[in-house]
Amino acid sequence: MKDARKLLKSPNRVFEALRAGRFVVANPIPSYEEFADFAWLGDSMGSGILWAVSHPREVRRRIETGQRYVEKKYSPDVIARQWGTAIRAALDAGAAAPSGRRLDQGGANNISSR
Repeated sequence: MKDARKLLKSPNRVFEALRAGRFVVANPIPSYEEFADFAWLGDSMGSGILWAVSHPREVRRRIETGQRYVEKKYSPDVIARQWGTAIRAALDAGAAAPSGRRLDQGGANNISSR
């Protein structure tokens, strides 16, 4: 890959496309590798498009399988639960606000303490 910044992309584009029922043709960057069974990952977009047009049944199967996978791992409910767990863990660990006070003890970001 010529542009190293592209290696830092999240998988959002891939799982949102799959969720919407679209087949994904993309470069094989690390964050997309998880979805290789549900998409076409390769260095030539043209080859990927030609493959998809030539294999409509396989494309449909990959989309459907990918949608089930995305729903299990990346649905809004799953992501919300993960955020909730992370926030609770940070609060339980006594994450300090910039003032050095705990967020749950009226730290600098606590509006009610002003």
